[in-house]
Parts: sequence; structure tokens; C-alpha cells
Amino acid sequence: MQVRRLTIDLELACLRGARPDAGLEGLAKGLSPRDREILAPLLEALAAGMAPLLEATGALGVSQWAERLRDAALAVSTQAEGEGGELWQREAGEAARLLLEDLGAIQHLVAPVTLDAFATMFCMLMDGVAVREANPDTARLVILGPLEARLQSFDVVILSGLNEPGWPDVPAVDGWLNRPMRQGLGMNLPERRIGQSAHDFCQALGASRVILTRAAKEEGGLAKPSRWLVRLDTLAKALGQENGIAQHPALNWAQQLDVPAKIIPGQAPQPKPPVPARPRKLAVTHIEQWVRDPYAFYVRHILRLRPLDPIDADPTAGERGTFIHTVLERFVRAYPKAVPGDAAAILLQLGREVMTEHRIAPAIAALWWPRFEAIASWIATIEPERRAHLTHVLPEVEGALMLGDLKFQVTAKADRLEVGRDGTLAIVDYKTGAIPSDPQMQSGLSPQLPLEGAIAQAGGFNGVEARAVRALIIMKLAGKRADCLARPAKDHLQLIQRNLEGLIRRIRAYDDPEQPYESRTQVQFGRIMDDYAYIARAAERFQDEAEGD
Repeated sequence: MQVRRLTIDLELACLRGARPDAGLEGLAKGLSPRDREILAPLLEALAAGMAPLLEATGALGVSQWAERLRDAALAVSTQAEGEGGELWQREAGEAARLLLEDLGAIQHLVAPVTLDAFATMFCMLMDGVAVREANPDTARLVILGPLEARLQSFDVVILSGLNEPGWPDVPAVDGWLNRPMRQGLGMNLPERRIGQSAHDFCQALGASRVILTRAAKEEGGLAKPSRWLVRLDTLAKALGQENGIAQHPALNWAQQLDVPAKIIPGQAPQPKPPVPARPRKLAVTHIEQWVRDPYAFYVRHILRLRPLDPIDADPTAGERGTFIHTVLERFVRAYPKAVPGDAAAILLQLGREVMTEHRIAPAIAALWWPRFEAIASWIATIEPERRAHLTHVLPEVEGALMLGDLKFQVTAKADRLEVGRDGTLAIVDYKTGAIPSDPQMQSGLSPQLPLEGAIAQAGGFNGVEARAVRALIIMKLAGKRADCLARPAKDHLQLIQRNLEGLIRRIRAYDDPEQPYESRTQVQFGRIMDDYAYIARAAERFQDEAEGD
């Protein structure tokens, strides 16, 4: 069994993005049938090895849980790597083994706990264990913590990371024992750790040659220097050093590495893939990227590269939009003609059901729900007036338009089709974020809704015959009721014709094998970097343009 390969596949299949349901069953539930078949050996090995741990019920002593955890880890390791494996080898394995043994030693101090409580406690204990790789005897550079460095001496000592917090480390707030209670139990006060850290700092300063370093920025913001570094700098100035602690020339060396004799910015990429490799079928939602940033379109649809989602990520604005779309689809599908009097209550009930099905975390649901209540109230208010002029409404209708002479197919899924009493059709596009302006649609920068109108005129939507398009409507579903609106596009028939003609011209242009996919040709906010702009190295060109200005 190729454990490493299967582990990577499992991560890509269901661990990136929103968190799956708990347990191995939750992992399997989040997999597609194809991924479930590929990952079956790994899931079966995990299930077999962890069965004694997961099947235990009730509260057990920590030593019993530690023993079950050790047995489960050994069983999984044996199945993955053969007898013995590498579970307890090297520094990390030794640290894990010692931690499990230590848990057995405190059996009499801790009451029996459930598996969930033991898991929480074990994770907290692991966070407190530092694992450092052993340094070979021939190493010229040794990385140590303050504790390991106390009884050793070196020619040069580098004290790094001299920022707050860290030097000193801020004591954690104890939610169980306050200062008098700790004193009464004979335990050290939190401030003692600061004193110990100060002692280590002073002892390290006693070396014959010391270099003090810190990062000026951390996580995108300015970092605060250690209080001890500030005091040393103040003392140096008081002793006559005008600029404080002397700057080491290494800083200038590092800066000089980034100063070339001549800056030659990278050229904008202009890939020219063969025409057979270029797409012949596109959804209307992807054509906007083709118009605005052909290179990003090339990377996504021809190279098929996608940015990876973070592991255990919070739901995004896109997923909030999917949630609202799903609720409205179910509401319209249940009530395609008349609107019930309690429409707001029905929408809220559907919202609760969809949130449960989508496994929205309570903390995220608390943020989304007030906004959804405002949207539900607004929909319930305007819907009876809209339905008065309609025979029925169709939700989430799929369609396609084949441009026969070009052998190119455009596909779409209309959020909502409104069939009027006069037989005409209005196409509604829900937007939970920014909405396109009329000039953007007229210029072809936002072609989604106009191209859906072209599909409707051609009778391309499933179950809907060709009809005259009465209106193209953008329905903004904002977090405040006052910001919600239904805005019809101006000159919608001209809009449909112009965008369809623009698409045909674009298809013909890219059927030329010499037509390149250029980078960021019509990006609205050109200086904003996204994942595809980094691949195109757009920042280099912007820097060159700024210097030229």
C-alpha cells in the first residue's frame, strides 16, 4: 500500500476546504465514489487499526486511553510500513513514546475521562513538547532552545526572534488557578517564567561574541521588539553610542543580495497552446475570466491548475452564496406559481434545513443568519408583487447554446426564469456579493447574464421553448434589507446582441494558433494580486511601470 500517496490523495479529496464530519465515517462521506474506491485500502487500514480505540465507550483512566492509543498507532503503522515501522524512531518518535509513558504515571492524579476529553488533553500536552532534531558532532551550526543552551558554550551565539511575545514568553492565563491558589499549593507564579527567561537571556549575553536578531515584520505587520532589546539599546545610547546597539554588517550583506546591477523585469507570459487543446465548451460564468485575464483562463482551463484550499477552512463568501441559492431554489420549486402568506417563515425554515445539511459551524451560522433573515424578509415582501405578472417561475434551469459554424458550445444554469402572462421571459441572476454595472455588461466585461439571454432567445434552456426576453434582472441579496434590490439591465436586447457578437469574435480570434493568452488584459483593479497573477509574475511588471512613472 502506497501510504504517502494515499494520504496526499485523502488530504486533497476531503481535508482541504470545509471540515468534514467527525470520524472515519465522516471522511468517507465527504469522498466522491471514485475517491472512495481509490482510498479504500487506507480507510480500511485506519478503521482496523483504530477500532480498539474508537469502539471504547464511557470514561477510562488516562493510562488506559494512552495504552489504547499506543496500540492503535502501532497497528496502523504496522499495516502501513510493515512490522516495526518507524513509529518510535528518531526524536519525534521518542518524544511521543515518552509522553504516552508519562500519562501512565499520572493515572492516580486524573479522574477517568471520555475519549473526547482525553483527545483534548493529549493535544494540549503535545503542544507543550518541543522536538528538535539531534545535531551531528560535526555540525558547525547548532540550533538550541534557551534551556538546552544553558550549560554549553560556543564561539558565536545568535539570539534570534527578539520580539514580543517570545522574549520573554507571556505566561498563559490560567482559567483554573488564580495567584493565591497557586501560592497556597506551593506552585510557581506565572512571573517566574519571565525571570527564568531573563536569566537565560543574560547568560547567553555572556558569550565572547553575541549577535542579536529580530524580524521587523511578523504576519504582515510591524513586530514589537523585545523589552530587553529595547533596554539594551537605550543603555548603549546612554553610554555614548548615538545609534544604539551597533548594526551587524550582515544586514547590509542581505540587502545587497537583492540589488542587481540592472533590473530586467520578466516579460508577460504569452502561451500559444495548439488549437485542439483550447476549450470548445464553456460555462457563461467562466467567460468573464477569459475576457478579463486570458492567461488565468489558460492556467485554469487548459493547464487545469487550481489553487489549493486551506486545510479545515472556514466557509467562504462563495459558500454563503451557495447556501442562499439553495434556499431560494427550494422555495421557488415548492411554490412556482402563488406565494404563500407565510413566505418569510417558510424561507427561514428552509434556511435552517439547508444549514444543517451543509454542516455549517455554529459560529459561522451565527454570522450568516441575521443577514439571511434580512434577505428572507425582503423576498417575502417583493415576491407577491412580482408573481402578479407571471404564470410561473422556474429555478436553476440548465441550458446551452451551440454556435454551429464555430463548433463551440456555451452552457449556463439560470438562477431563475420568470415566465410572464404575455409569454415573454425574464432572467434573474442572484448576487450575494458585488453586482456588475451596466457599462461593464455593455463592454463585455461581465457577459454572464446577457449570454443567458442569448440562450433563452434560442430556446436553449431545458423545458423552455424559445421566447422573447422581456428583461435581464440582477437581484442583489445583501446582508441588510435596505441594500437588497432587483435591478433590470438597460437596453437588454442590445446588451444580448453585443455580448453574443463579442463572444463570437473572441472565439474566432482564439481559433488562430498565433493568438496568445495574455495576462490581465482587462482586469478592473489591475494592482490586486490573485493566485493566477502570481503565476504570471504580474507584480514585477507593475513595479517596472511604477518606476517608469
